[in-house]
Amino acid sequence: TDSVCEVNVFCLFGGVEVRVPDGTAVRNECIAIFGGSDTKTEPPAPGAPTVIVRGFVGFGGVEVRGPKKKDRAVEAVRVVRSDARQLELEFA
Repeated sequence: TDSVCEVNVFCLFGGVEVRVPDGTAVRNECIAIFGGSDTKTEPPAPGAPTVIVRGFVGFGGVEVRGPKKKDRAVEAVRVVRSDARQLELEFA
């Protein structure tokens, strides 16, 4: 399977926010003229899929980030509930 996803961005006088799952490898290959391009993600997991962000940014910004904190909290609750169910099944 191909574990690479390419995102093409064109941003002029505005902003683009790209959200990726935790542990995803990100390559930010945007060209910025009077603007910026930033990546704020957790370190990638070994063998993680890669997201390549390419494109042009003029007088604006592109930011690649991990999930929102609320999404992380929901996932944490989901994992805890899953673990609790597993324990119930093991001791039943």
